[in-house]
Amino acid sequence: MMEAVLSNGLDSQQQKRMYSPHLKKVLKTYQLTAQRSLKGPAGVDSKVEVKAGGSSPPPPPPPPTQQPPPVFYTQDRPNSSELLETVLRGASISCFNVGGELRLCLPQVINSVLHGFQATVIYMQCDELMIHCSRSSLEQLDVLKRDRQLPETAVSCGLITQTDAERLSGALLNAQAMPSKVAASAADSVIRVYHECFGVCYGLLTPALFDHGESECIECCDCRRLFSPQHFVTHVHADLENRTCHWGFDSAKWRVYLLLDEDQPDAKRLKDVLIQLKQRSVIKYKPTKRKQVCLPPRYSPVEVKSAPSSPYSEVLTHFLSPSECCKSDAGAARFQIPIG
Repeated sequence: MMEAVLSNGLDSQQQKRMYSPHLKKVLKTYQLTAQRSLKGPAGVDSKVEVKAGGSSPPPPPPPPTQQPPPVFYTQDRPNSSELLETVLRGASISCFNVGGELRLCLPQVINSVLHGFQATVIYMQCDELMIHCSRSSLEQLDVLKRDRQLPETAVSCGLITQTDAERLSGALLNAQAMPSKVAASAADSVIRVYHECFGVCYGLLTPALFDHGESECIECCDCRRLFSPQHFVTHVHADLENRTCHWGFDSAKWRVYLLLDEDQPDAKRLKDVLIQLKQRSVIKYKPTKRKQVCLPPRYSPVEVKSAPSSPYSEVLTHFLSPSECCKSDAGAARFQIPIG
């Protein structure tokens, strides 16, 4: 019995001596591998032995602090129902700032700027220029009514962008410009200029006739009509961009649009002359808030003949009439349009 116990004790000691080096090797390999992993074994001591006389290792850097998420604010947007006032061809027009561009009251544009044209002519011109008019919101309609720009019976109002209003008025009114009495090409000192707004147009600028932006001093090279710089940048003959979406045009910024034709003698000197002309009477105009008017508007019946069928005629017919219109037996429509 004693021999069996001794033999068992010897066997365990032999097994310990036999497997102990292998186990130590495996454990050492595991410890080295665990130190390089993200999470080591719980029983591994990660302390680093410090030799005598040596300095302690520097402390590990603190973990980076987590920054709070950015605060997002709502984008600043202009109030699309705030009534503003702009100037179109010398007339004050009520407007709204929608999407960064002014939307002008279409009935007021027709009554104040295009009052000399029949509705049929306006329809055809909008057809050619592919001008689309939007409908005012109920809030914008109420604002126009409170400002006495529309009658209380108005059920809707058309809004036209300032760019399209400039195109429409330029196409209709520039055709009525007076021809130049004296050919600018015969003058001693002229500057050949051009612009690329809604197309391309070349003209001859006479510095002696220039006084301000409304001075008629540019003769069109195609039709020989005389224009002011502000009206010339809306006048085109070639390369019409009727299928292009235009945005942000303002004829008051004619100094930016009017360019010098480099293909002319003494272009460097003429460029300096043109710069000096542009620096005269610089007026920075911004749309202002519309002043409240207490006086009631005046209305007069306007006879408008029926227009040819087109994708724009129905829209404009609806917008031209702030109030309901009644068709007569003769096929004409009578509109009550504010003229004040």
